[in-house]
Amino acid sequence: GLYDGFITLPGILGSVVQTDGWVDLTPSIQAASSGDSNSLLAPLDWSDVTLAYRQVNAQYDGGIYMYPFDGDLHSLFYRRDVLEHFNLGVPRTWAEYNDVARAVHGRTFNDTELIGSCVGRQTGCAAQFYDVAVLSSMTQARGAFEGSLFDTGDMTPLTGAALERALELLEDQVKYGADDEFVDDLYCVAVNERHMRSGNCVLTYQWGPQFKTHLMSPTVLRGKFGVAQLPGSGQVLDRTFKALVDCDRERCPHAEFYEDIGWVNRAPY
Repeated sequence: GLYDGFITLPGILGSVVQTDGWVDLTPSIQAASSGDSNSLLAPLDWSDVTLAYRQVNAQYDGGIYMYPFDGDLHSLFYRRDVLEHFNLGVPRTWAEYNDVARAVHGRTFNDTELIGSCVGRQTGCAAQFYDVAVLSSMTQARGAFEGSLFDTGDMTPLTGAALERALELLEDQVKYGADDEFVDDLYCVAVNERHMRSGNCVLTYQWGPQFKTHLMSPTVLRGKFGVAQLPGSGQVLDRTFKALVDCDRERCPHAEFYEDIGWVNRAPY
């Protein structure tokens, strides 16, 4: 072929493999992971790659066709000092996220007017990832194999009550959000980063570089910047009855239990 390799997003994987566009890397990756120094990919510890990227993004029909160069996860970023000052806990659910954003939005802290939530929602950028983060906490409870937007068994859209609730939660985020969340001429994560860096923003969620940016830039947040896993949902979509039902150990095997609010599901990544 014309090229030895491509750098691309994994969404095209199935289509390319079905037309014999890429070579199966499985033998090479297995050899490198087993310590074969003659392998082109050696040294390699395939098991060190995050499970979702190994089994979902890099594989198709049992074969490994992609090698991830970058793969990070969404996290929750928050102002530890602000939450402590207003006696607020770190959000564990999306409803709690909105409660915290509502409680601090427009308040003054250290002579600074606070913004509850800062999430960029520009057209054609990263907004869909943030939306799916909320929706998938209600539509996917057992693992990536069952899908979060469509039921992988029959490709039924996972909408209905879950989508309605996700839209309600996202609407509240916007109510207590930054004024420029929908400005299209900003770069993708500008809203998430700059308001937090300036000391105005209390909550945001996005990829890991948010924390690296915080560490590398002059900021008022030294020692005040918190990181936690994304919030989740205490209810998930019952795919048979198309209704939201409370999580329990059986419905949500990956959920975390809290004494005060019960089981909280987060879509396994």
